Amino acid sequence: MQKAIVIDLDGTLLVINTFKHYIGFVGKLACQKGRLDIAVVLAFWVGLRKCRWVTHERMKYHILKCSEHFMDKHRLDRFVDSIVPFLNKKVYENALAYRKQHYWLCLSTAAPISYASLIAQRLSLDSVCATPMPSQTGSRMWKENVKETKCKNTLQHLNQNGLQLAALMTDHSDDTPLLKVAKEENILVNPSIKTLKMVNQNHIVYTILK
Repeated sequence: MQKAIVIDLDGTLLVINTFKHYIGFVGKLACQKGRLDIAVVLAFWVGLRKCRWVTHERMKYHILKCSEHFMDKHRLDRFVDSIVPFLNKKVYENALAYRKQHYWLCLSTAAPISYASLIAQRLSLDSVCATPMPSQTGSRMWKENVKETKCKNTLQHLNQNGLQLAALMTDHSDDTPLLKVAKEENILVNPSIKTLKMVNQNHIVYTILK
């Protein structure tokens, strides 16, 4: 089986939280285009989340649902143009070094597939595992690609493509389930104290990329 390195997006491959930028981009564009209905829905769910009255997952679902058709391919390309400059060059260079060793480069992220797939294409990554759009699943089946769900989906994605998980690059303790999977190397990117505490508590072997 071909070896694969799995790369996280937010805080790892890109130094930003891409979904926060997505909300801002969609909200501003909706106002410019006179789609105040979309802007109001975004503000409503962000407000509920800031008050901790809904989970991040529920907020994300409704924001993606209301913006999915508004954000066509052209607008998504413009959004990706706006966030690609936040690329972590050290992470990307490290990933390309793995490619020279014939590793498969897989982007696995909680970000929605709508723009995660475009980022993967833009950076010539081999595949992507991301949060599905609401139209791709029923509301009861929809889940954010994070934590245990991300681990399960990523391993299934690799298996379906005849790949073996050999390395993981991430910045976040949310990826602890994937970090715990046996592999050649875990690479933590600018990890927080919380992340280091979590991986150490789980006796996970890692190296740090600053």
